[in-house]
Amino acid sequence: MAVTPPLRGELRWALVPYDFEAPFVGDEWSGGLDFAGISALLRERGPRPQFAVNVPAKVRPILVVQSLGSGIAGTVAVLRTKRLSALPERLRESIRRNDDPRLVYLPEQWVGAERVVLVDAVHRLHNSAIDGQALGRTSDDVMRLVAERLVRALELDISGLVEREATATLTRLATD
Repeated sequence: MAVTPPLRGELRWALVPYDFEAPFVGDEWSGGLDFAGISALLRERGPRPQFAVNVPAKVRPILVVQSLGSGIAGTVAVLRTKRLSALPERLRESIRRNDDPRLVYLPEQWVGAERVVLVDAVHRLHNSAIDGQALGRTSDDVMRLVAERLVRALELDISGLVEREATATLTRLATD
């Protein structure tokens, strides 16, 4: 099968790091360090020091929210997905109705199970950490709901963008 770059709306397997948090473990020091310990190392090494930090990761199915062509240096934004069956049974019908603003239900089965997109589980991954083959692609309606919920979850202010787009559309309609 052909290897293809990730496209918006695709579900793929990816190597996703756990959230990056202290204690930070590295090959150059024993035990874990908090941010103050990392800062002390940086002061010792002078300008622009670099060192490796070990980060645990897991292979997970993800939803691509940004095509590779629009990413930076071969990276894309992705959202983790989770099996619906892993969530409390009492919440599943509500989740299927998309009542939870942090989750988006995927109406088809993916990787052998009903899945939800975790809107507040955003990751930026390099293309090399994402499988070269898509599991499939979700609908434009699902991606629209993901985008709306992502804007809210990340507390993005898009009022200027909406105003400019509305003004441009109204201007275009007035001149037609």
